[in-house]
Amino acid sequence: MAPSAREGLPRTVIEAISTGRPVVARSNRGTRELLTDPVHGRLLSATAPLEHWADAVLDVAGSSARQVEARHASVQRFGKDPFALSYGQLIDRVLTGDGRPGAVDLLDQRGSKPNVGGA
Repeated sequence: MAPSAREGLPRTVIEAISTGRPVVARSNRGTRELLTDPVHGRLLSATAPLEHWADAVLDVAGSSARQVEARHASVQRFGKDPFALSYGQLIDRVLTGDGRPGAVDLLDQRGSKPNVGGA
């Protein structure tokens, strides 16, 4: 359950999805983008009464076998290995400037980090 009013990076939601756990969360920036598929959980408005939270928790806790299987299948998309690959690619793009005009290549020709601000 992720009831926080604001999220920059909804880490608890990411961790829950990546392990196949259902989520009940407040609808806010970051969380809405992650919980687009109802198989992963339920979004509630900021004004939802406590009864709605309780109902949502009971709903995801009593998920059908198909919903549980679908959540576990999503682990393949959101799990550690796909994350490590995409994060590594992102770091490579940032370090090399990704060929954008005016971008600085933070790696020198030997593929090592330059001496920035050092002697």
